Amino acid sequence: MSTTQSIFVYGTTYDEDFEMQREYSIPVTPPEESEYVRLKVDYFCMEYKPITKTKANVVMISKANFKLTFLPLFILQKSARIFTFDYFNNIVKNAKNYKGSEFEKRVNANPSLYNFFQSKVD
Repeated sequence: MSTTQSIFVYGTTYDEDFEMQREYSIPVTPPEESEYVRLKVDYFCMEYKPITKTKANVVMISKANFKLTFLPLFILQKSARIFTFDYFNNIVKNAKNYKGSEFEKRVNANPSLYNFFQSKVD
């Protein structure tokens, strides 16, 4: 990948998108059968912009309903910010420990899926 390109990622909640679940064989427990309260993500967007071969700028935005009305908004916002930093620290840690990892095993078990994603990045 050239260091002048950006990668843009968009996501949303799909637990009510039954057509997509069937198309991609994604098993989703119906909300009424789950023991967990699911957050609703209206959108999640991330831009990854390489600066050098070892540094990048990441911008993330999201609109989500955490369904935790008993917590003040400022606590939810602070938690989301902490989650974001933890998320990227885990990505970096996993990237440094890729060889022999569970992720490497999954990539090797389903190369066509990961080749598809790699083709989109390239």
